[in-house]
Amino acid sequence: MKTLIKNARVVLPDCSGYKNADVLIENGKISALGGDFTAERVINASGKYLLPGLIDIHNHGSVGAFFGGDNHEKILDFLAKKGITTVLPTLGVQSIEILEERIEKILELKNKKTNATRIGGIHLEGPFISAEKKGAMVLDSVDCTLQNFNRLIDAGKGEIKLMAIAPERGNALDVIKEGVKRGVRMSLGHTMATYDEAIKAIKAGANHATHTFNAMRSYNHREPGVLGAVLTEASVSCEVICDMVHLHPTTIELIRRTKGIDKMIFISDSVMITGLPDGEYVYDGQIRIVKNGISRTKDGVIAGSCFTMADSAKKLLNFGYSIADIARIGSLNPAQAVGLEKEVGTIEAGKSADILICDNRLNIEQIILGGETIL
Repeated sequence: MKTLIKNARVVLPDCSGYKNADVLIENGKISALGGDFTAERVINASGKYLLPGLIDIHNHGSVGAFFGGDNHEKILDFLAKKGITTVLPTLGVQSIEILEERIEKILELKNKKTNATRIGGIHLEGPFISAEKKGAMVLDSVDCTLQNFNRLIDAGKGEIKLMAIAPERGNALDVIKEGVKRGVRMSLGHTMATYDEAIKAIKAGANHATHTFNAMRSYNHREPGVLGAVLTEASVSCEVICDMVHLHPTTIELIRRTKGIDKMIFISDSVMITGLPDGEYVYDGQIRIVKNGISRTKDGVIAGSCFTMADSAKKLLNFGYSIADIARIGSLNPAQAVGLEKEVGTIEAGKSADILICDNRLNIEQIILGGETIL
């Protein structure tokens, strides 16, 4: 059945603005944009904005479940209703054996056909990170070796799209080079790297920064560290948690001004507590205390985000970002970062029909995922 969305204000493919157009959907894909189409099903979107579904490349879970555990479908259903149409399940630091088991579980889910958020690949947030900048993760001592790296990539069967690494770890440069060779986007994160160490990693092929500013050596005017490198090297894209808890709005603006909007990638860093009320929870054997929507360890360390991308998008709107800007940093840029831009990330003919219909305040009125209306 054909679906026609009429009279919409559609975000342009380069996210530079909008055009008034009708959008024709066939067989789960966008087949054409323009006018004078006919279809069995018509949605009148007059006065509404159409933007691509959000893509979260850094998400650990929500509603009481975490990726690699059980109840994955519960997470995907929750995310879909929030407008996140593609996700990269993100795994934190564990032993190689546990990570292999969790990767296998995610791959099993990816191969199932569902009407919920699709899995676009897997993100490994470690295990080769700095003990000093582990954040809320419990550090399992895993040697940074090519053998361990290749075990994880082999377990992923081509689906490991992104991996964080601290470049000061022994053998890190060899691992980064191998990752690039095997099609993994290598990211600098959870690191105490100096500027020189970070630059060497970037020259080796690392071109991404994990939740920029968070779990990184602080910037110093004489030792700019990893931040000095990722903010000034043109090849590096920067993840940004936009919940206004992890970063002050001015820090987000600093990233935008130094990197340009085409190198910002909006993420949630959502954890299993997202979507649950304030209280005390156990996550992977650790106590998490949620108060006023902020998750912390018992020691007071911020432990992931309790906000979805949809929640944070409205905050960005209030700080002057346009809907097209949000589509750029929340859909197009993440799709490009992990090699999914031919399938998702923009509203163009041939792409999956993952579309959000919203008003000018980003209140989502309808969600279309793979051509099917799910909200």
